[in-house]
Amino acid sequence: INECINDICPDKSTCVNKLGSYECNCATGYEINSTGLCRDIDECADNTHICSQHCINTEGSYDCSCSNGFMQRFKYFCFDINECSNSNLHNCTGNEVCQNTVGSFLCQCKDGFTRSSNGLTCK
Repeated sequence: INECINDICPDKSTCVNKLGSYECNCATGYEINSTGLCRDIDECADNTHICSQHCINTEGSYDCSCSNGFMQRFKYFCFDINECSNSNLHNCTGNEVCQNTVGSFLCQCKDGFTRSSNGLTCK
């Protein structure tokens, strides 16, 4: 007898017919709770995710995000953006040199220039 014909398993699970019995298996990203229902696994809270920075739990899975100054690659990993490689990404002036830092950048005065008393420009 195929017990799975009657759709006897709870939501978020599939029925597997066994010889003389059946088994309900939760879908990926879910696990059976104490009441026999499949509940979402919070991979972020359980720390079972592989995000390099921020984990965001979603129904049945999770997403990853990056902090400012980083860009996401390969869904899970965040890499530093080199703001100095593109003048649209930094605000260093003509008398300054852009120095990339992890997640940001610094504007350093060029040799022979010093930071003005207001700290805004190099002269």
